[in-house]
Amino acid sequence: MQHWQLLDLLAWAGLLAFGVSGALVAVQKRFDLVGIIVLTGVTAIGGGAIRDVLVGSLPAGSLRNEPVLWLVFLVALLVWRFSHRLGRLERLIYYLDTIGLGLFAALGAERALTFGLGFWGCVFVGTVSG
Repeated sequence: MQHWQLLDLLAWAGLLAFGVSGALVAVQKRFDLVGIIVLTGVTAIGGGAIRDVLVGSLPAGSLRNEPVLWLVFLVALLVWRFSHRLGRLERLIYYLDTIGLGLFAALGAERALTFGLGFWGCVFVGTVSG
């Protein structure tokens, strides 16, 4: 597998994990469907959008990538529709948050390296991205 393919796969996995996590929290807090979609989006792409602003990649990549935005919308709808079947939400939210945090922190640091940031810049951008 090529380097860029692996990074894309990890990015999609992180988007999915954080998106589901955000949607589950919104359902748990009894948000309406619009609120669930918004929290799903903020959770899934918010850190990456801030990362892109920090490294000077504008507009943010997630906002230019239509399939990413469709994934956010689809995840929100599916979690909203099937939330009653997901059982214990706290444990699932914890695991998805952990997966998303690890993936996005690593991808954020990799992106910072690509833009020529030094050690502490990469640490900062990776942390914010996660």
